[in-house]
Amino acid sequence: MAKILVVDDDQGIREFLEIMLKGEGYRVTTASDAGKALNRCKKETFDLIITDLKMPRLSGLELMAALRKAGMVVPVILTTFYGSEQAAIQAFRLGARDYIIKPYEVKEMLESVERALIERRLLRETTDLKEGAQITRHLEERVRQLHSLCNIGRALAGIHSTDE
Repeated sequence: MAKILVVDDDQGIREFLEIMLKGEGYRVTTASDAGKALNRCKKETFDLIITDLKMPRLSGLELMAALRKAGMVVPVILTTFYGSEQAAIQAFRLGARDYIIKPYEVKEMLESVERALIERRLLRETTDLKEGAQITRHLEERVRQLHSLCNIGRALAGIHSTDE
């Protein structure tokens, strides 16, 4: 099952999301700020991050930028009580999968989580298929080379037999 990191400075929200997501079968880890979340991401791989926009020290947007800078590609759902069009635009430019205004409905959050995880799974499968196709092309080329060598070997064996 998918592994989700929940980042929010509000303990009540972290606990609510943890209970809700675990109830759906997800593995959930929490962090009380973006700095701790970034450290967790350096040690563990997550399939999805749900983060608050406004937090002390680092914001959710700054967390997303730091993840991107570190080369960590993880889908992010950004949540906030204080939604603005500018913050939403910035979030999507940084690669957010969704931007949800608090308070949100449980159904809305679960649908957003499912969409983000499906998109991640499809991206992974596409990458695997592309890699598989490259391997297949490489193997086909090796088979052609082996056939050529085999034909050369047969030709040399035929010349050797004629000389005898």
